[in-house]
Amino acid sequence: MKSTLLSIITTLVLPCFASAQMQDSLNQSVVMEYMQNQQYDLAATYLKDRIDTENPKQLSTLGYFYFMSSQLPAAESIYEKVLGLDSGNLQAHFYLGNIWMQKDQPEVAIPHYFKLIALQPQSALYHKLLSTACAEAQKPDSAFSFLKEAARLNPKDGKTIGNLGNSFVERKMFVQADSVLNAYLAIDSSQFTVVAAAVKSAYFQKQYKRVGLFGEYLMQTHIVSPTVFTYVIAASYYDRQYEQCSKVYGYMALMNQTPEAVIYYAALAKSALKQYEESTQLLQQCVSLAKSKNLGDYYAGIADNYEQLKQYKTAINHLDTAYYLFKNPIHQYSIGRIYDQHLNNVLAAKKYYHQYFVRAKPEDAQDSAIHRFVRDRMKQLAN
Repeated sequence: MKSTLLSIITTLVLPCFASAQMQDSLNQSVVMEYMQNQQYDLAATYLKDRIDTENPKQLSTLGYFYFMSSQLPAAESIYEKVLGLDSGNLQAHFYLGNIWMQKDQPEVAIPHYFKLIALQPQSALYHKLLSTACAEAQKPDSAFSFLKEAARLNPKDGKTIGNLGNSFVERKMFVQADSVLNAYLAIDSSQFTVVAAAVKSAYFQKQYKRVGLFGEYLMQTHIVSPTVFTYVIAASYYDRQYEQCSKVYGYMALMNQTPEAVIYYAALAKSALKQYEESTQLLQQCVSLAKSKNLGDYYAGIADNYEQLKQYKTAINHLDTAYYLFKNPIHQYSIGRIYDQHLNNVLAAKKYYHQYFVRAKPEDAQDSAIHRFVRDRMKQLAN
């Protein structure tokens, strides 16, 4: 690959010096040696006093060496001179776009990529570059449009297909996502970006068994991705494949890649298998790793395990901690339910039910059902 690239560069670049009027003689073998050794800074130094400053091709070559040796200000200056001589110079627009992207100024890069597309409208690469620039410039609709065109122009580019699949999933356009992802997977299932996007699409469509199949494939091929395996273990849990959850957790632990969510779902699976002590140990790990809002869920999970073990006071203590941390009234409901169902303490049950009822703001059907239950139960306890 390296020798092929050098051959292309040599074929395109070096002949432009053959008939030039030089301030000093240029030895093409010297330039070739610098290129082969990737000594681009030395190549730039060698060329800068030997080129025709009115020749855009020679200037472009010097700009390339500056760019490759990370001398971006010098490269930018040279390529601006090139555009002054040749406004349609592909290399100048390409590298100026890249320079502005490296400077985190995608808005300035965008016009250069637009120009590249105007000059070569069938280039998938240029559409992909423009999509990336638009995304970083907070222009999601434009980014999506150019990404779709890049995928159409080059449907064999796995990274582009994977990114497009993710974009469809983010927009909840699952039919379109599956269409492009499945078409690619039919010819090549080895591209992780595509598989990862397919996992997300299947998960959000609640196709949990399909997610599980992808998970098995990823484990067999020794792929490690905390984000993707979070979807895999969650899907296994919701599909009630609790042993599979343990398998996924074991795989990630072996790879030393176990994020909070993976440990959390493994803990829930252990609890579902009535392995409460193991579940609690995993949830304690979650507590030690927890960040922000997740901590309340972990304490609630530990409380549920203690409730199953009939250690009701300990369960209440953990629920109380969960409420103290994040003031989620659902934990007060859980405390009231334990007092009501297990400890037969009507006064305490009424107290916590009331605290829940006046603070809760149901957001979905399950929340509304709990709220109605508490309302009715409070009436029963009042009689």
